[in-house]
Amino acid sequence: MPVLFLMAFLSLSALWQAGQNKNQPSTYSKKALQDAPRKTDKSIVEQQTTKAQTEATPIREKEIPRLEPKPWLTHAEWVMAILTGIYVVFTGVYVLISLLTLRTIKRQGKHAEDEAIANAAQFQRQLAVMEAQVTEMQAGRIQAGEKTDKLIEQAEYQAEALLSAAEIAVTHASATTSVAEATRLNAQVGQATASAALLNAQAVINAERAWIIPKMKKITDNLSVLILTNFGKTPGEIVGIDRRDLFPNRLDDLPADPNYGPETRFQQMRILCAGEQWDFESTSLDVVPDMTPILTSVQRFVVAYRVRYLDLLKHPHESRVCYFWSPPLREFIPAGHPEWTKYT
Repeated sequence: MPVLFLMAFLSLSALWQAGQNKNQPSTYSKKALQDAPRKTDKSIVEQQTTKAQTEATPIREKEIPRLEPKPWLTHAEWVMAILTGIYVVFTGVYVLISLLTLRTIKRQGKHAEDEAIANAAQFQRQLAVMEAQVTEMQAGRIQAGEKTDKLIEQAEYQAEALLSAAEIAVTHASATTSVAEATRLNAQVGQATASAALLNAQAVINAERAWIIPKMKKITDNLSVLILTNFGKTPGEIVGIDRRDLFPNRLDDLPADPNYGPETRFQQMRILCAGEQWDFESTSLDVVPDMTPILTSVQRFVVAYRVRYLDLLKHPHESRVCYFWSPPLREFIPAGHPEWTKYT
């Protein structure tokens, strides 16, 4: 706006100066007045004669022409003045639009900067959680090999690289709109890197945590036992074990989602170390009132277990297994829908 007022003032000043020059007489007119000759006839003196008559010719001044005042501006000058004013107006509008556009660009750059700072803070929080998990895994790791150490170091290096990428994204966020767009792309790349680092850390945790797997083992033709084995590298705390017995006509009659009833919980802590086994309970065919439908395959004898346990980080896990007793083999074999046999 100050530029618009300045240009309008300069244009009006030029118009006023042009009008003053028109009202003043030209240099040529002043010179003509000064150089206008005054015609005076010389006195003719005749020799004195007896009549001594002297005749003198009176002086006659040349008439000076009157100067008529001219108009303030000519038609051409009025046209130039109007065009100049229109040009000034359009220039002012262009300056106003440019200022509004500049303000919009600044707001967009500020918004992009705030968004990049928020993303960087979120990345740092995720990295703090990941580093805490890796530290706990290193402290509670039992008999871990060199391969596990390399995986943990790789996760730490990726976490540090992610932190550096987030700091670079915050620094670049204060640039123009195009730079802000590039920063958003860098933030997306950093987010993808964070996801990859999180998956890598999760893989390290899964490799180190406890994996308690239940399995039915045949003792005799009428007796089987459920054995729990920790195939992980760290101890696991068994919280509870749930069992359900079913007698469907066909295995397809089993529901898709098992219902184990109310959860059981051990009163005393039960820890299963890495590589340790526990013979939990035995199952005998003597508990079945009538074995005739089972032996003739009219009915199926199905036993389902759910083992609930915690790892070193106190994360809950489940191991589900489902077996039915096979008359030809005279032992329990796996059966059921995918939800009946599952490990988390």
